[in-house]
Amino acid sequence: MDSEIQSLQKALTELGDEFNQKVQHLERRIDVLVSKQELSKQELSEIIEPNASVAEQVVSPQVSKKAKSDFSRDVSHTPRNPVKTQSKNSLFSGLISLFTPVFAMLLGPFSGLLEQFSSLYQHYQKQGKAPVFFMTLTGVVALVFGFGYLLQYSFNEYLGPIGKVVIGFVIAFATTGGGVWFTKNKQEMAEYGSSIIALGVVLSYLCAYFAGPYYGVLPDFLGFLLLVAVTAIAYVLALLFETRVVAIVTLVGGAAMPLVMGHVDQSPQLYLSYLLVLTCAMLHLSQRIHWQPLAYVAMLLSAAMVEVSVNNREMALSLLEYAEPYGLIVILHGFFYAFAFYALEGLSRIVAMDRVRLTIITANIVFYLALSQQLIASSVLLGVIYLLNIVPWLVLFILPRKVFRYTVGSDEFRVVQALALLHAGLLMGLGILVLSSPDLMGLIWCVEALLLVYLGSKFQFVSVRVEGYIALLISFVAMAFQIAVWVLDSVEPVPTLLALDMNIGWVNLIAVTALIYCALVLLSRQVMVLTDKERSLKLLLSNLFSVCLSLSFLLTVGIFWAQGMWMLAIVPMFYLIWRSRQQGLFFTELFGLSHLLLIAIPVIVSSSVAGNFHFSEQSIYGQIARIEAFVSLWLIAEFYKRFFHQSTNFGFTENLRKLFYCIIPVFFLPSVLRQHAEYFPLVLWASSAIALLLYYRLQFTVLKFEVRLLVVAASVASVGGCWLVEYGDWQGRALEALLAGLAFYVFIGWLGQGLRRAPLGTERHKQRHWALKPLFTVAVYYVAIALFIVLYGISSNVNLSMLVVLVYFVGVYFYHPVLTPIRSNLQAIYGIVFLLFTILTYNHVNAVFGGRFVFGATPVLLTAALNVMAAFCVALLVHRKSAQNRAVWCISGGQILHAWLFNLVTIVVYVSLSAQIFSNMLGPVISFVLVAHATIILFQTIKPPMKKLIWLSVMLYGVAALKVLLWDMNDFSLVQKIVVFMLIGLCMLGAAFKFQKVMVDAVER
Repeated sequence: MDSEIQSLQKALTELGDEFNQKVQHLERRIDVLVSKQELSKQELSEIIEPNASVAEQVVSPQVSKKAKSDFSRDVSHTPRNPVKTQSKNSLFSGLISLFTPVFAMLLGPFSGLLEQFSSLYQHYQKQGKAPVFFMTLTGVVALVFGFGYLLQYSFNEYLGPIGKVVIGFVIAFATTGGGVWFTKNKQEMAEYGSSIIALGVVLSYLCAYFAGPYYGVLPDFLGFLLLVAVTAIAYVLALLFETRVVAIVTLVGGAAMPLVMGHVDQSPQLYLSYLLVLTCAMLHLSQRIHWQPLAYVAMLLSAAMVEVSVNNREMALSLLEYAEPYGLIVILHGFFYAFAFYALEGLSRIVAMDRVRLTIITANIVFYLALSQQLIASSVLLGVIYLLNIVPWLVLFILPRKVFRYTVGSDEFRVVQALALLHAGLLMGLGILVLSSPDLMGLIWCVEALLLVYLGSKFQFVSVRVEGYIALLISFVAMAFQIAVWVLDSVEPVPTLLALDMNIGWVNLIAVTALIYCALVLLSRQVMVLTDKERSLKLLLSNLFSVCLSLSFLLTVGIFWAQGMWMLAIVPMFYLIWRSRQQGLFFTELFGLSHLLLIAIPVIVSSSVAGNFHFSEQSIYGQIARIEAFVSLWLIAEFYKRFFHQSTNFGFTENLRKLFYCIIPVFFLPSVLRQHAEYFPLVLWASSAIALLLYYRLQFTVLKFEVRLLVVAASVASVGGCWLVEYGDWQGRALEALLAGLAFYVFIGWLGQGLRRAPLGTERHKQRHWALKPLFTVAVYYVAIALFIVLYGISSNVNLSMLVVLVYFVGVYFYHPVLTPIRSNLQAIYGIVFLLFTILTYNHVNAVFGGRFVFGATPVLLTAALNVMAAFCVALLVHRKSAQNRAVWCISGGQILHAWLFNLVTIVVYVSLSAQIFSNMLGPVISFVLVAHATIILFQTIKPPMKKLIWLSVMLYGVAALKVLLWDMNDFSLVQKIVVFMLIGLCMLGAAFKFQKVMVDAVER
């Protein structure tokens, strides 16, 4: 019962101490905020002060009197000059709050010392003992330095080392006794007494050090025991009086004496052993008096003095043979575990791990790792030591209740386990890293990472899992480097590209794939304890596993079959797409689709070796890869359609399907063009038929455009082939292709209802009609060209061929059933008819007058007959009233303009014809024909729309008159003059009579 009561009282005391610490922390924060607020108020009062006189005038006299009386009463109860005192205090506090962050950045993990010194000063300042604090501290430090120099340099003639040490101990004991008397008998001077005790303790340390290592009065072992005795006495004094001043001065004075006195010890084991004992005592004292800054200072001084001692040792041994310092290694481990034990012992139930303890833990492991690498030269020994240090931490992880007596399942219990795992994992990784081969470093790190992730998940330690993830990242980088080196070393010139072998790079690749899979399985089983960021990491690992799995398969195949590695990329491609569907991995899906590019690599390599892309000249692997890549376009689309139609890349795969069908019609064209060029125009029509069949079946828009393009290309190739056969001595099947084109156009005209303006049937029939509609217009021109070529091939008469084409276009122009395909091309056909008529007239003129440029060797009379027939056709085109003509005239200058052009060309026609028939009477005949032509035009002007032709009639009359008067009168014979004038007269009289009659009939109507 008594023991239970004592344990409860002890727990209550610890809780009270913890609450006191938090209250002190909150008070410090409040003081800082109050000082800042006072500074801001002071600045505000300085700004408002000039306006006080104005405010005083506004306030009523009674109020001002009352305010003055209240102010005077308050002043009587306040100390003198309070504003000055307050401003000084606030100024000092403001400076402390200003410079504290600056020094914190400079000191790093030891910035807490500055904060503790500031809080200690403020503690004494609140008691009004700030001057006493500074004077006491200065006096103690000065006496320590003076006493040290006294022992070192004084009484050399009168006292030896033993006498100096004895007198020093007497003075030290007397000083300590005086401090004890002050502390016990003068409660108001307890702080001062603590400082005197601290001075006596420091003097005792100094004397013991001079008695041992410095003067050599005592052997090393006895000197060490003397230092231990002084440390024990100092510890007992600090423990009895629970004074922080004694503790901190004891630590600083005892630890820093060799550095202060400038003594260099070439074998620092004795001093470091003493320093270890001192540090352990101070850590225990820090726990007893609940003062963490003491542990902070102990760690700072220990790290500094150990580093100084090790550097001195290295300087002394630089000229000697090196030997492993096993004693220093043991001492280093003592420091390491002492600070670790302190940081993990006495954790608070309110805050399981505070900032100070976490800083000590971090600095401790960093200090241990840095110094161990500095002390130990052998990598084998260093690795073994790291691995042996795993054992204590694993024991601590398993038995934290035995070591620290924390309740199982409490926050302190879990924190100790987490830190134990972190230390064990770090030491294991470093030990294996030091001992293992660099080639297997990534593999070992990955195994350790999985172990940490497993333990962190099992015991729900986020920090341990984070360490595992960091180790996992390091392992991935290491193994990726090994794999990259392996692949880069295997690079070969084309056509091999990669000459892989089964070495450590392949082992790393298989290992990283297996370990990523293990990590995924591990995270999947512990998904309930994972954070959101860890779930994102799981997604990243899933995609990374897809990459590694594909690389493992392809590179393993590449070891045994270099070319097969590229062609078998289709296997992981479909697996990765399926896996992305199962687990929702978007990157894996894209990565799987990118395997299609790998299949194309043998195609490119084979083409570079062959120097061209001809299928028959490629290697067997290049041909297989080309067919495989082509078929894969359809397979990918079909796979998505059947199993993964909800994917965002479904549209992309459908485009691959369309590309596949677009390639089918043109797949064999390059080979035909290169090996059987004479059949190329004919094969183009076959490609067009295949494209039409595919469009008829699939209704893809891209196939519609491909049909149009192929039909136009086949038409051009057929016409061009006929030209080459006639003029280029080409032996191709041009005529067959031309006739095949006619049959093709007839077929698509029937299939797409080409002669109907509004198609009949279902929606699919209408869609087919609108898809083929542009080709119906092309068909009209193609038939014209085909007629020209066929007639020219049969008759070798270009004029006859042109006349037939002209008649064809005029018939198409006026024949309503075939008007639909050319409804938007009426102006072009109208112009072509005029152009053909003009060319025929030109050929006629050249044939009659012996021009040097004549199309064909046609007899002159036949040419004249053909030209006259063309003139009648064009006259029908110009003078017939129809909707087609009105549409053309509306956009091309009107009927009058076309009539002018036609009549001008007609003049050339009948002049040439007259020249053929009337060789002796040509002049009179031309004059008569001109007059007759003018008269005909004159009759046409009776119609209102043709009135503007009167000017053409007048012009022809004028030309005829001038010709008769200026030319015919001089050259004609008497008979010719009689004939021409009589004919002209009769013509004019008859025309006048007829014209008058027509006008009268028109008026009567």
